[in-house]
Amino acid sequence: MSNHGETVRQDRRRLRTGLAFLRVFLFFCLIVWLFFQFSLQLRATREAGAGLNRVAVSPLNLPFTGVTVMLEDSTAAERNEMLARLQDSGFGWVRQRFDWGALEPSLGEYDWSQSDEMITAIDDAGLTPIVVLDGSPTWARSAADLVPTDNPLAPPADPIDFARFAAEFGRRYGDHVRYYQIWHEPNIAPHWGNRHIEPVHYAQLLIAASQAIHSVDEDAVILTAALAPTADRGHTAMDEVTYLRRLYAAGIRPYVDAVAVEPYGFGYSAGDTRHRQDVLNFQRVAWVRRAMLAAGDGETPLVATSYGWNRWPASPWRTVTQENQRQYLADALEIGWAGWPWLAGMGWAVDQPAAATDDPLWGFALDDTLLAVFTDWANPDPGPRSGLEVNFSWHMMLLFVSMAIV
Repeated sequence: MSNHGETVRQDRRRLRTGLAFLRVFLFFCLIVWLFFQFSLQLRATREAGAGLNRVAVSPLNLPFTGVTVMLEDSTAAERNEMLARLQDSGFGWVRQRFDWGALEPSLGEYDWSQSDEMITAIDDAGLTPIVVLDGSPTWARSAADLVPTDNPLAPPADPIDFARFAAEFGRRYGDHVRYYQIWHEPNIAPHWGNRHIEPVHYAQLLIAASQAIHSVDEDAVILTAALAPTADRGHTAMDEVTYLRRLYAAGIRPYVDAVAVEPYGFGYSAGDTRHRQDVLNFQRVAWVRRAMLAAGDGETPLVATSYGWNRWPASPWRTVTQENQRQYLADALEIGWAGWPWLAGMGWAVDQPAAATDDPLWGFALDDTLLAVFTDWANPDPGPRSGLEVNFSWHMMLLFVSMAIV
């Protein structure tokens, strides 16, 4: 009898031990589940924009909607018609490239005839110009950028040569131009010559040009070059955040008034909230904003100088349907205006490309259906763009309660 009782007691001890281990295991599983749910919710809240609006930005006083134009190959009549059409559709600014190589083909000898016509046409249309000072004349390029092929997109061998040209441009057009973008896509080939991508060298060019322009036009607003979207970190391409971090390390902050980016949507909707190096989407601009905050710069606004979705097949920018192109555009305008007060302007990729009719760039061209979206959206509520922060959701609080109970 006593042996039977001892056996029962041993069985009970083993059962209690087993139950204790089971409780510990279940408790561990609960902790893991709560941590997993907390991480997912934290990531979702972050990607929804939490923290991006915590610092007020400096005003840029730029109309919100714009578009890149290519007026250099247009007749005066075509130019005036295009610009009037854009103004009637609600656009406030246009971005036009001015090629240093064409304006100063020989050292100290300038040809302002075409640039005079373009600036006058933009002015007469009642649009604000963002001028892109880009390209280089042969005489200013390094020998390394002349072979094996001559690269007209290469930077000058000496940044002072470009700074002197920028000052001449500002002196001539300062009464009509306020916004200057210094260079274009220096973070990808071939826009930095026949060489590796060099953020510090671009920073030197940017600082020299900014100082030179301000010496003749105190009210000038300086934008960085538009940084191209790329996930690469190699010698011929560098993602925007890595590149921008190195620009900050090189000391550009006191010399720029806005950071320019190109958040093309590729195949993703405007509402795709992933903010990651490897995802090329419209909300990539928020990833750049977060990097600026991490660098201690929350005051400098961003400008999406070129964005959009392509509707043509076989495009390097991927392809969306025409219906989706219109919807993504409408959604992007709402997201940028209502949710991101640090985004000072949004410029559609291109109006009418100066390219062959089979060029995939025409997949972005403004047709009547896209213009209708801009016309319908024009003149949003002029009230303050609060961009309220995203708070933790109710189930985030539930997780905290659950953890407290445990």
